[in-house]
Amino acid sequence: GWVSIVSNDVLKEQLDLPEHIVPVAYLCLGHVTNFEVKPDLERSGWLPRLELKDVVYYEKWERKEDESWNVIQEMIKSNLNYA
Repeated sequence: GWVSIVSNDVLKEQLDLPEHIVPVAYLCLGHVTNFEVKPDLERSGWLPRLELKDVVYYEKWERKEDESWNVIQEMIKSNLNYA
């Protein structure tokens, strides 16, 4: 779930965030029992589904490619029917 209890300074340092980025929370990922066919925001008409490559960074700001994350990325794609 969303976490907002960590010091922004510590979080910015750990994730190597630029000065102009102010984190308000971060999302912890883990195992879930099921996925909806469409995300909540898409179902409500607020926002269409975005490509994972456009919204996911790996460990550090703007770090898009990391070989060690390929298995996780493929698992997410297959479970959520991402193209």
